[in-house]
Amino acid sequence: MVQEEKELLLKDLNARLSYGVKVHCEWNQFQGDRISEDGELVSVNIYSGSIHFKRNSGRITEIPFNRIDGTVLPYLRPLSSITKEEEAEFEELFIGYSISQDRNCVYCSKRGDLDLGFIDWLITHHFDYRGLIPMGLALEAPENMYKVN
Repeated sequence: MVQEEKELLLKDLNARLSYGVKVHCEWNQFQGDRISEDGELVSVNIYSGSIHFKRNSGRITEIPFNRIDGTVLPYLRPLSSITKEEEAEFEELFIGYSISQDRNCVYCSKRGDLDLGFIDWLITHHFDYRGLIPMGLALEAPENMYKVN
């Protein structure tokens, strides 16, 4: 992972921090064992390039991105996984906006001021609006990983 990708991923993780995003982490222990575990993101430090996540055991572990062996991949939903209920909610909240599942983008048909609140809605629902999954910087969330309203 190049530095620009790390920075993009850390910025994205930071935006998702308060929404309970699940992550897959891999790192080397001091004994040389490779650890691979899922958990929930609890903190992001963009300046030091590290994250903390709550492991399934309840233990909080730091994964430094500035080391070669640390990997953190969030579980995100592709826009193609949006439910009819979510799509109806989105279009009711953001008049003139629609989600193009096949093009993986949000379309705005109205002119004038943009309502950027739709970005928060996408983050809250754990959608990959930055295209991290195709870049290999995120994993596609298994169905029902996140409760769908």
